[in-house]
Amino acid sequence: MPSDEIKHDAGITSSEKGVDPESKTFFGEIDTIDDLVKEVPEVGIPKPQSFLEWSGVFQMAVLLGVICLAVFAFIFIWWHTLPTLQSTAQLLSSTTPQAQPQDPEKILQLWTKLQEAHTQTCTSVFQTVVLTGLIPLFTLLAGYVFGKSHAGGNQSK
Repeated sequence: MPSDEIKHDAGITSSEKGVDPESKTFFGEIDTIDDLVKEVPEVGIPKPQSFLEWSGVFQMAVLLGVICLAVFAFIFIWWHTLPTLQSTAQLLSSTTPQAQPQDPEKILQLWTKLQEAHTQTCTSVFQTVVLTGLIPLFTLLAGYVFGKSHAGGNQSK
């Protein structure tokens, strides 16, 4: 292979791309990674530029905290209110005479039905409160705040 031409995976040679065959680099003056890193601008946390953005970001942060707390509260409540086998057996024994022994199959079937009903109820309440109430409110705030600030910035230019 000639020394003035570097062959690449795509089949394009360095002379076809306009690269100086003497430097053997594809970035012009950049020879090392350190030189490349020096040209990358510093990245920081973007700061709100107007009061509208600042208040919107604050409201969104509060709402995001409320959403997280609601999710954890729903999971906690769901987990701690699940029917247990013992409570199901007590429920079944209160509806049948004491002289009859309890059938394990009936206890297991009732326990499964109670857990399914409990999970379905918790899921529907979670969906109503969080997914159809709080999440759309969060996206509404985000769209208004950042859409309004970007639209206002475009008009002033």
